[in-house]
Amino acid sequence: MIEIIRTILSEWKDRELPEVIERMVDLEDYIHMEPGKIIVITGFRRTGKTYLTYHLIILSKDY
Repeated sequence: MIEIIRTILSEWKDRELPEVIERMVDLEDYIHMEPGKIIVITGFRRTGKTYLTYHLIILSKDY
């Protein structure tokens, strides 16, 4: 099981993220969170939760 998780994570790391549209959401607090914290993003279907997560990943790579 550990090997499967490692494979998935390594494939994800090399994957290119889709283009993200800038939103009026402040994600700075989440970028500087302690490692190991769980962030839950809730909302209606098709409202941009996945792209918000992509945006958070892109911002965290800049730090």
